[in-house]
Order: sequence, then C-alpha cells, then structure tokens
Amino acid sequence: MRRLFRFDEPSAEYELLETETGEPSFMGGWRGHAYSQEQPDLRLSDRLEENLDRLRKEYRSDINEDFIVRSFMMGGRIPAAAIFMDGMANPDQINDFILKPSMRTKAMRSARPPLAQYAV
Repeated sequence: MRRLFRFDEPSAEYELLETETGEPSFMGGWRGHAYSQEQPDLRLSDRLEENLDRLRKEYRSDINEDFIVRSFMMGGRIPAAAIFMDGMANPDQINDFILKPSMRTKAMRSARPPLAQYAV
C-alpha cells in the first residue's frame, strides 16, 4: 500500500492558545483583530499570599505539576516561600540548602533589620 503525504496543505486541526479565541487566519478568522497594547501590572504586592496566588495563576499550578511552592516560616517568625520548577531544581537540595537553614531560629535571633539581608 502506498501513502501520499502532502506537506504543502495546512492541517484542518489547530490548537488555540489560552489567550486566543476564534479560528486561525487560514480558516477565515483573526483578520483585522485589534490586539490590546495594554501592559500587565508587574508590581508585587506587600502580601505574600497575594503574590503566591498570582504566580499560581500565571503558571497554571492547577494543571502544571512541575510548579512547586514551598511555604515556610523564616527563622520561625517571617512568612516566606521557595518557588521552583520540578526538573529544573533538585527538591532535596532546595530542602537541605535553602529551607532548613532559613527556618533556623537561632540564626534569626542574631539577625538585625533589614531582614532581607539575612534572607539573601
């Protein structure tokens, strides 16, 4: 049996991105579509949970199992989070070299403001 492949014809199947609606141009859609030039708000909130919620939404944590958020208390008193992609960072190393040292209360007692320097 002989099969013919036609690479010069567009496929009848297509996939829309999450931000797109309608049909692609080769199927008659998107011509003259006015795209928004509005820039997204890139400012961070003062509240950790708001920032984490925003990151979870932007990285689609509901379907993206690689997006990892580890919430913890830095020095036992300051809410913090470590965020990474599974496969791009080793979770064991994150735990051993970032989370455990950051949660030690003894080192935090000697830290002076600004505590951001202690975090770094």
